[in-house]
Amino acid sequence: EASLELVARVEIPVGDAEEPALVYRLRHPAHPPHLHHFFLANDRYFGRAGIYADPATGEAYEDDAARFIFFSRACIEAMRAVAYAPEVVHAHDQQTALIPAYLKTIYADDPCFQMTACVLSLHNMGYQGVHPPETMGLAGFPADFFYPLSPFEDWGRMNFLKAGIHFADTLTTVSERYAEEIQSGDEYGFGLQGVLNARREDLVGIPNGIDVSVWNPRTDRHLASRFDAESLEGKSICKAALLQELSLQTSPDEPLVGIVSRLVDQKGFDLVEAAAERLFSLPARWAVLGSGSPRYESLFAEWAARMPGRLAYRGGFQDPLAHRIEGGADFFLMPSRYEPCGLSQMMSMRYGTVPVARATGGLVDTIDPWRPGSDEGTGILFEPYTVSALLGAPKV
Repeated sequence: EASLELVARVEIPVGDAEEPALVYRLRHPAHPPHLHHFFLANDRYFGRAGIYADPATGEAYEDDAARFIFFSRACIEAMRAVAYAPEVVHAHDQQTALIPAYLKTIYADDPCFQMTACVLSLHNMGYQGVHPPETMGLAGFPADFFYPLSPFEDWGRMNFLKAGIHFADTLTTVSERYAEEIQSGDEYGFGLQGVLNARREDLVGIPNGIDVSVWNPRTDRHLASRFDAESLEGKSICKAALLQELSLQTSPDEPLVGIVSRLVDQKGFDLVEAAAERLFSLPARWAVLGSGSPRYESLFAEWAARMPGRLAYRGGFQDPLAHRIEGGADFFLMPSRYEPCGLSQMMSMRYGTVPVARATGGLVDTIDPWRPGSDEGTGILFEPYTVSALLGAPKV
């Protein structure tokens, strides 16, 4: 039986104070002996309803700088406490981007990390961890590390992600196209395109993937009927069951369009809002699952109330329903403003559901676009971020 064992308690400096980090090791009989999972606990920073954002507001927590300074340094101190000298530390995004900076500065002479290389993965350049300059002191870095164009400074503020990009040995991101896009200008690089371009030789795009044992229509227990590419009869059963579950009107000749997403601008919902009157008057049914910006949550709830039987909206994230939408929908809409990689299009193609997506980032790398008159392709792409391009996509 799995259990958590407390193996260490370490004090982590955050500004002038110290915060305790409890280090737990997961014990699981099915895990091989060489594989170890450690967890860090601190109720002050993590004992709350949200992980990255406050569910009540949809916004970041006000103490995010302190939270991620604590977590980054606690990861390093935990490795010292359990006498683990890593060959590679793999940090992700702004939440842990200070780890490479710590290892190359404050911990540069620590015997535990003399042979340690650091990889930083960039999942979304839109989130950088930008804070007031006094955050340097909160993080424990000397004041003289902060000056114009220094690794930590960005337009007079401290930028966690910039520091990570500078100090990491290798940088990865989640698709080849996105690796190029984030060096090309403000639209994708969000001000750090020059910093990334300087590290061009150390930056590589590696597409994300999905667990094909979990996302497999042949074995998926969440579906009303199982199917595969050789036997698609079950998909129509899944569609009928989903229409019934969501109280959508049955119309054999009309497609069912699915959306499972964070409801934020990045995912293209400002475009959906602008196109709503024409988009939702198309001969189709809509199954929408997601949460995010209160503005878009309210909009989808309003649209569902105005169009009962045509559009169904469920808030939050419900994994079984996500599987049923992928299994039952005919099309899956992803009108992203930018998309570093995206996973939903891979899930959709796995379930015989045609993604309709904007040609950006990993969506370009993973979707083979259908062309008029062709019987090849795995999805439909549109290029300009405009209402006319979105509405024209199914007919190109």
